Amino acid sequence: MPLFNIAGHTLEFSGFENDFFNHRFEGYKAKDKTPAQLTVEMVDEIFLPQGEQISVADNFRYYYKQSEGYGIYDLLKKPDTYCASVWFDSEIKNAKTALLDISRFGGMNLDVRGFNMLGELFRYFILKNNGIVLHSSCIKYRNSGIAFSAPSGTGKSTHTALWKKYFPEDVTILNDDSPAINFGEFSAEVYGTPWSGKTEINVNEGAPLEAIVFLQQSPENEIVEISSDEAVFRILQEVTRPAFPEFMDITLKAVEKLVMQTPTYLLKCNISKEAVLTVKDKIGL
Repeated sequence: MPLFNIAGHTLEFSGFENDFFNHRFEGYKAKDKTPAQLTVEMVDEIFLPQGEQISVADNFRYYYKQSEGYGIYDLLKKPDTYCASVWFDSEIKNAKTALLDISRFGGMNLDVRGFNMLGELFRYFILKNNGIVLHSSCIKYRNSGIAFSAPSGTGKSTHTALWKKYFPEDVTILNDDSPAINFGEFSAEVYGTPWSGKTEINVNEGAPLEAIVFLQQSPENEIVEISSDEAVFRILQEVTRPAFPEFMDITLKAVEKLVMQTPTYLLKCNISKEAVLTVKDKIGL
């Protein structure tokens, strides 16, 4: 079965082979046969909910705690049928999923849904493996990682594109939406992942995370380091909040660790080279 290396972790996916999947994961094929830390199998039959219902999202996605792990189920109301089911064990080492084609009912393309479901699984997996996914556009400047985060529409991609424009030889955009962060004992590293929002801007590379910079549109350029409390508050707005309480606890601890290990700034900026230089000078790159 195909092996992939994502953010330093080896994952095995079976049954997802299609043109969309192959294109998005091409750069993440594992170069060696390291044993998989997570195996995900696509099966043919939808399996029905079991265990205790924990929560419901958008009146469509149902989350269940089960005796041997966790379940996620999508319920299509018209017709009244489950159109997706996911199970993963408590340690998130094994998972299986099944999807029905609902495009004729106005649903998303089946291949895209499978890709997105793997993205949700990966978010749980990395939490269990001393990491987290941060909604941000992240660059590598030489060998320094910088994550630019803010609510959608603020201009993250626009700002990282400026770095690439003015320092084309020194800048790689690691991921334009959902980079993964792994924690070491004293510092963090950031990596590209296949899941990069509406774009395909991502690479299978990583770098030490030197800073997290929150963006705010402004006519003038100014950057200030923010307090730990403000950093925790802002980061919590830009990470997915898990449906299962035990994973929410892990998320909170991961955010606290991220703030302890990484300087965090607020950048008020316009669209200019000066905005880039303001960050670069402040961080000392």
